[in-house]
Amino acid sequence: MQRQYNLLIEIEDEGQSIPLNERTALILFRSVRELLINVAKHAQTDRAHLSLQRIDQSLQIKVEDRGKGFDLADQSHHVDSGHFGLFSIPERMEYVGGTSTIRSSPGGGTEVNLTAPLASAKAANSG
Repeated sequence: MQRQYNLLIEIEDEGQSIPLNERTALILFRSVRELLINVAKHAQTDRAHLSLQRIDQSLQIKVEDRGKGFDLADQSHHVDSGHFGLFSIPERMEYVGGTSTIRSSPGGGTEVNLTAPLASAKAANSG
């Protein structure tokens, strides 16, 4: 991201392994990648913060920027014109039993939270 998009990403995690099944890991990777590319292309900032945290039997990933933000209510025309990007993420998360929330306001940056279930110990050991 830094080389291709000139986006510096500060990463915060707990330094522990995170048991995810392959499908969930892939969807999270693609979703986070999409979010960071959106920051680079649209937020008018060169920094983002990415945090990963285990909460009970879930992984919470938060992507934040202090960029220009946007009005969520004003974004439906992007979906109507075939630009899904950010708005396909909730469907991806639902597919793996997770959730997503988006908070943004013009001039106030953007915060996206992704929550996905962790794999059971049995599934993690067999995967």
